Amino acid sequence: MILYHGSCIEIEKPVYGAGATDNDYGQGFYMTKSAALGSEWAVHENTDGYLNKYNLDARGLHVLDLTSGKYSVLHWLNAILANRAVDITSEIMDESMEYLKRNFSLNLSHYDCITGWHADDLHFSLAMDFLASGLSYDMLCKALHLWDIETQYELMSPKAFERISFLGSEPVRSRSGTLRK
Repeated sequence: MILYHGSCIEIEKPVYGAGATDNDYGQGFYMTKSAALGSEWAVHENTDGYLNKYNLDARGLHVLDLTSGKYSVLHWLNAILANRAVDITSEIMDESMEYLKRNFSLNLSHYDCITGWHADDLHFSLAMDFLASGLSYDMLCKALHLWDIETQYELMSPKAFERISFLGSEPVRSRSGTLRK
């Protein structure tokens, strides 16, 4: 499977155990099937980057697919909330988070790879509205599905990192249009 990773540098060999721990599904190497989304990840307002391209041989990997229909949006949301910093602004948000933990927790440590929706700032703010009871479950699901949110893949085990091969990269220009040397 062809996947993309956007970064400020070329990454020929992703390193197991590197990366931030507060990403959507925790520490790992994140990729997407979408070159457009990978390009978004590559740049910041005044910083250019690279769209790195990989082949992932997923045969034999234990993959958790949160978009498979076996899991609900609440499983996805709980996985995101377990890793991201959340500002609890009300008692109902606190109770909502506890409910999610009790009823929709998944043990992610048994998987080599996780695939699920990408939670950008807009989608994360919708999730926060849901927790604060400002958005119904039905509306949250419709919003996630209507916007055709791209999925992301996280490699999270040494076995998964052994199955990825670098195919090349291309520069991606930021809004300022100056490529870093």
